[in-house]
Amino acid sequence: MRTFLIVLVILKWLVLTQQVTAHDAFYPHHSQDFSPTEIKQREDLRITVLIITLTFVVLMTTLIYFTFSQTSKISTTQQENDQHRLNQLANQAAEVALQRIKANGTINQSISDALAAYASNTGVSWHQQSITGDKVRCKIGSDVVIISVNSQQIEMHISSKDNSTQVIKKLT
Repeated sequence: MRTFLIVLVILKWLVLTQQVTAHDAFYPHHSQDFSPTEIKQREDLRITVLIITLTFVVLMTTLIYFTFSQTSKISTTQQENDQHRLNQLANQAAEVALQRIKANGTINQSISDALAAYASNTGVSWHQQSITGDKVRCKIGSDVVIISVNSQQIEMHISSKDNSTQVIKKLT
């Protein structure tokens, strides 16, 4: 989009700095303008104007197409990278919670360890707080993390600005 705006500004600059052509250059309306040489020049100018217009339209269409196709490729790649990052972080945090429960830890300890692991892996400092209950929702960095632990499974749901992921680990 930025490239398109730059090209638009350059084109406006080029157009505005050109000399203004008289209105009868292409469509003569005076009687002396209808001589055979003038008619020939008029036809030549029509062809020139047509070629210039078609070239401009093709150039602008190509430019707009490439601008928008590159934008979609970049945003798709960013979403895939963000989705992969969320999946990896959620799996690591859920695995930490699973290991804590298997080591005879409590549900609160496993939730606390999972959140600490998630914060550590994202590079955010997170101060552990006392956790009560089996489901916690908090914001770590720019991600919203919901973790729920019960006697059968550990469920983690993580949402970022554009993506979200859910991981379920069975305890049995």
